[in-house]
This record gives sequence, structure tokens and C-alpha cells, in this order.
Amino acid sequence: MKVLLGLELGGAYTDPGRAEALVAAAPLDFVIGSIHNLSPEAGGRDFFYLDYRSEEVCYTTLDDYFASMLALTRLDCYDALGHIIYPLRYMNGRAGWHITLDRYGDQLDQLLRAVIQNGKAIEVNTHGGREVEDWRPILRHYHQLGGELVTTGSDAHSPGNVGRGISQAVALLRETGFHRFAVYRKRRPEWIKL
Repeated sequence: MKVLLGLELGGAYTDPGRAEALVAAAPLDFVIGSIHNLSPEAGGRDFFYLDYRSEEVCYTTLDDYFASMLALTRLDCYDALGHIIYPLRYMNGRAGWHITLDRYGDQLDQLLRAVIQNGKAIEVNTHGGREVEDWRPILRHYHQLGGELVTTGSDAHSPGNVGRGISQAVALLRETGFHRFAVYRKRRPEWIKL
């Protein structure tokens, strides 16, 4: 078994110089660029700790999140844009809402086009198998736009969740028109056929 060296780089857009230095400091195989917090202008709080007491709070959070994600796509310090649907796990999973990204079609389109134009991937993050189906509309749209670079991750956080949901993610990739996905070595994609 070959062990690869990866990094999840959160909030790189807030200090691009520092982000570039961190990425350059180690011989990384793979860098996920992600957002876990509100922007500094919106208070910088971690999505995990927010009180999603109303749909208005959820949508205000998502407005800020997509602005931050778009800022992140302008950088070159990552290989795959991580867990695009991340805040929904707290809004819907923990707070019990049924928030969708339907009103964010334009932002998702801009985001996916930027990823494609910059030669980056999107990460289908299964959140331990709990979020696989939520990716269907995003993957379908990404594929329709010509997106090819896709990675998978289980966001395990514990040994028992390592790899959980990956087989479902692979099946979903097939169902949405993909024929391969990528793994990264030395920050370059290598293809795995589905």
C-alpha cells in the first residue's frame, strides 16, 4: 500500500500568501481547498457552531459561503474544491431544515465553470455515506458543463468511517455520466476508470 500526503486547506482566500507558503512547505500529493467558516466580514464563525434557528439564517449563511467559495476558485493553491454542499449537513442534518441549493443555480454555475476553467477538480464528499445522493444535481450540472475532474472523499474523522459512502459515490458518478475519477500524486491527477 502506498500512503499519499494530502492537506485540506480551509479558508485559503483569506490569506492567499500564507496558503501558498503552507502548500509549498511539504511534498504534497493532494490539496483540497475548502471553506468551513463564515467570511471574516460575516464574523468568521465555523458553520458547525452556528445556530440555524431560521431559514433566513441558513440562506444568509449560504450567500456568504458561495461568495467565499468563488473567491477560493480564483486561487491556484488547491487541486480539488472540497465539499461544495458542506453547510447543508448542519442546516438539514442537525437543525432539521430542508434547505436546497435551488436558489444558488447562478452561483453554482459560476463556481463549477471556474473550477473547470482553472483545471481543478471537485470533491464528492460523502460525509461518511450520509450525503451521497445530495451530489446528484451538482454532478449532473458539472458534467453538462464539461467538467471531468472529480475526486471522492469520505470525510471520515474516525477510523470506522474511512471509505464509507465511496462505493455509492462511484455508482453516482457512473449514473451522472462520468467514466472515471481522479486521484492525485505529486499534485497531478491520475485517472481511475469506473
